Order: sequence, then C-alpha cells, then structure tokens
Amino acid sequence: MRNLLFIHGAGNDGSIWNDVKKQFAEAGDYKIHTPDLPGHADQQGKCDSIDAYSDWIINYISRNDLANVVLIGHSMGGAIAIVSASRSDKIKAVVIIGSGLKLPVNSKILNGLKNSPVQTIKTIAKWSFSFSASTEQKNKAVQMMEKNKKSLYDDFLACRNYDGHAAAEQIKVPVLVIAGDSDVMTPAELSEELANCFNTTVFKIRNSGHMAQIENPEMLFAAINSFISENLSVNQ
Repeated sequence: MRNLLFIHGAGNDGSIWNDVKKQFAEAGDYKIHTPDLPGHADQQGKCDSIDAYSDWIINYISRNDLANVVLIGHSMGGAIAIVSASRSDKIKAVVIIGSGLKLPVNSKILNGLKNSPVQTIKTIAKWSFSFSASTEQKNKAVQMMEKNKKSLYDDFLACRNYDGHAAAEQIKVPVLVIAGDSDVMTPAELSEELANCFNTTVFKIRNSGHMAQIENPEMLFAAINSFISENLSVNQ
C-alpha cells in the first residue's frame, strides 16, 4: 500500500488537509498521513529552517517504518518535500503545491508578524484565496494561523532563507507541480521555474488561490490521484 505523507505550510497544521484526506480515504488504496509539524497544533518541539523540518519528516518516515512514500507538500511544505525527497530512497514521488525553489517573503510580513500579528494574519489570509473564496474559508485560515501563531514568524523566516535548487537537482523520482490559477502568495513564475527544473508543466487548479486544498479539494485530489496512477506501479 502506498503511504501518502501530506506536509502542511507555514502557520497551518495537519487539519488543513481534511477535505482532501476525505477524498483519498474514499479512494481506498492509500494510507494517509497528515502530521502536525513541530510547534504546530499539539506537536511539541520547534524548527527554524526547512532543513530542520526535513530532518523531522525523514525521522517520521523512519520511526513509522514507511515505504512507498508519496510526499505531498503545500507552500512551505513543498519546500520541505523537495529537500526531503533529495535525501530518502523511501520516497517514490513528490507533489508540490503552491511552492518553488525559492520562497521570497516581504519584510513587511515578517515585521508585521512581530509587531501586529493579528492584523498581519488577516492580511495573509486575504492574499491566500481567490476572489471566489467564501468568508467561511478565509475565516478558517485565520483561525488556523492564530492557533499556530507561535510558529508563524519562524515559518516565514525559514521560507525566506530557503533555497531548493541544489536539493531539486538530486531528485530522480516523478514530480507533479500544482498551483492555484489565482495564487498571488506564490507567483506563477516560481511554479514555472520549479516545473522547468523537472521538465514538466504546472497543473493549474481552477478557481483557487494559494489554498487549493480548501478552495477546490476535489480537483486537487483528482490531479494527485491521476499522477500517482500514471507514474507509479502498484508496488511503488
């Protein structure tokens, strides 16, 4: 059985994947993992770099004796997936959503998270969705970031300090690059650069900003499920 290991983004936690997880659970051929990263939700510990988060993911795979792993990372989680996939032969495919080889962060966001976190969280949430997103969806993101605000600054700093070029060059397994068609948090050129690195194209999720797993979980599931079916045998 394939192990799907979902890695959430900055200031989020494993529950961000609930709608997509439901889709995969109904598919029936997967074991789903949606862990909270250190310092998020009820997970103890702290990480202040993408490499440190990757260490934790590699350890998660080891201590749970996982094989045939498909890493699925969103935003910061996509960066973690890139670094992790360069370091483990347990990983058979990678799906990267709303991410890139670099993740620039405006200094205004970092300063805002230090000096006016409540308002800055609302701004981040506003930028994370398309115009068609509901107030309920945006509020869900705000509540999650407020719950995880103790890690939010460190997460964004880790993103700003990240460079995935060297790690990406080491990846030899199939890679799917996904982006929301209205994502402004991760500009289109970052996803395009990432896709070009793996000689592929960007799969666009319709009617979605940065949070495709909230705005269009059905299409996200279909894209990932099709990618796995086309690129991995039943024993991978």
